Amino acid sequence: MTQANSPNAHAPSAPSKVETSLAYIRYGLTISRREGLGYFFTRSLRAITRELARLYRFIRVRYHLATELSLMHVEDVEQRPASLAIPELDTLDIPSNLPSPGITTSMHDQLVLHGISSHNQQLGERNALLRQGNEQYGGRRVLFLAPIRVLSGGANLIILAARAMQRMGVNAHILNMRMNRNWFEKAFKEPDIPVIFADLEDVAAVASGYDAVIATSNPTVSWMKPVSAKRPDLPVGYYIQDYEPYFYPKGSHEFKRAAASYTLLPGMVRMATTAWIADMIMRYHQVDCNIVGAHLDSDLFRPRPRSTPASPDRPIRILAMIRPSTPRRNPTMTVSILKQASEVYGTRVEITLFGCDPIEPGFASLVEDLPCQLAGQLRPTQMANLLNEVDIFVDFSDFQALGLAALEAMACGLAVIVPARGGTDTYARHDENCLVVDTHDQTACYQALQRLIEDHQLRTNIQANAIATASGFFPEHSAINILNALFS
Repeated sequence: MTQANSPNAHAPSAPSKVETSLAYIRYGLTISRREGLGYFFTRSLRAITRELARLYRFIRVRYHLATELSLMHVEDVEQRPASLAIPELDTLDIPSNLPSPGITTSMHDQLVLHGISSHNQQLGERNALLRQGNEQYGGRRVLFLAPIRVLSGGANLIILAARAMQRMGVNAHILNMRMNRNWFEKAFKEPDIPVIFADLEDVAAVASGYDAVIATSNPTVSWMKPVSAKRPDLPVGYYIQDYEPYFYPKGSHEFKRAAASYTLLPGMVRMATTAWIADMIMRYHQVDCNIVGAHLDSDLFRPRPRSTPASPDRPIRILAMIRPSTPRRNPTMTVSILKQASEVYGTRVEITLFGCDPIEPGFASLVEDLPCQLAGQLRPTQMANLLNEVDIFVDFSDFQALGLAALEAMACGLAVIVPARGGTDTYARHDENCLVVDTHDQTACYQALQRLIEDHQLRTNIQANAIATASGFFPEHSAINILNALFS
């Protein structure tokens, strides 16, 4: 096993392709023993088919397709280095390139000042939670089982929770699969959290050296079975960010595994981010959850001075996540609504998409005839920069267990549309800090977007209220709730 990205140690060099391939083979052999040869071969065939199709699409897009899609490069936003020490979190100062409050004329400049004020107002509670965590849990060792390979909101929340625990004096580490290391280090540059890369059969040995272990997705719950056998006294938890059976076809092996994960280990502490997730688990599995709350990187996601003029000196900018491979995100209807807006408002609006690469299956045909830019898959620091330059964020998913991207957009001062189904009511207040819509009704979704485009006063009121709401979802609150649930 290897440890990398530790703030206290020099990380060893990344594994070679041969070492990565051997790690994949070891993982496959372990999975075949645990899940059966049938599942192993099915999964392997699916992975090979997916990679061959991806290679074909790359060649086709790169050399044969003539597309008018504009590929957008997004820089990382400037951010102060994160401190893992216990000292107080700092207040934010007014940027030197921003007019003083008395002479501010730009609406966005006012949002920047409002964001600074909202951030600073939360520091007292945040610092109190850091001191509380240090007094109660300082020196404890907590391990997150997180096989993170690519950029995702769920991965970001795990890293944020671990980082907040580190600030409380807790030795919070992440265990990832050795085969994921090259992918992880490419996606997450210097996450400032110690990350252990190990093979699946090493999990029990590694975890037995900690005071608590936390699964972060349904496959990782079964990883804790040998851990519990080796250390029956060890607190084990499941940090639940979505109702994962909905990720898979009903009746499939993956669906059954996800459904079984909530009751797999007796005594496991279930920790859900929203009440909606807890309600789903109670309804279908008759077990309860601790609601530990949602969070975002409240130090990163906030309004900053813009690099370009604001509306009306430029078009209203609309941002949406498009991921054709995830049907529950409603990509077809989302693009249909954006096309309709583009046809009606023309150059009054600019549309940007993110969340996938241009070679993803179905993307090129989906966005045909839609004037837009594609920002691709983004790191959090890139996402914060992109959000700062747009005005409206739309999420027309069938449901959202939370809707992290929408909450991050609110923190940056955007007017946001979110689905009514799911856990968005954790933060969403219709007509106050966002618009909440029935995403099974395309007409209602388009009308909500129309309102934000045409009603300047509504849009600006929602933007200001959104900042105040989102600033309260700081990671220290979730971190202390997780620790309380594990060790109480």
